[in-house]
Amino acid sequence: MNEIQFLNMSLREIENFKNTIEQQKDEIINLKEEVTNLKDEVINLKDEINAIKDMLLSKEIKKENNNLCIIFCKYKKSILLKNQYQNDNSTVKCKEILKQMGAKWFKNDKQCGWLFIGAFKNEDESIENNSKFIIEKLQEEGYILSVKYEM
Repeated sequence: MNEIQFLNMSLREIENFKNTIEQQKDEIINLKEEVTNLKDEVINLKDEINAIKDMLLSKEIKKENNNLCIIFCKYKKSILLKNQYQNDNSTVKCKEILKQMGAKWFKNDKQCGWLFIGAFKNEDESIENNSKFIIEKLQEEGYILSVKYEM
């Protein structure tokens, strides 16, 4: 619109033109807010994707040697999780998981391993049944288990 056309506009037309400009300003403000919100969502999605990538990479690294050779035995009213072999496929690689599950490192004159204090809750049940929750958690974490039981 040039200056001559603008000067020839009536007051009503000017008011309508002004209202149109105000509506467009409001729309632009709303669109800017939407763009900002979308940017925030993209940033959050990037963070989630990076967290998932990190998790997958850590599982891939763990899967390179995810074999565990373990022995379960009853120790008083607890379950003792021991290594079958001193150096190969030991519980060192899953010690953080075992700690999270409440296990404590235990060592005495005869044996050592991860002690789940009070985990042998049901005396009528076998060591196999009482230790099932540990096996399920380790398998859930991607470990391949070779399990033995001692009385």
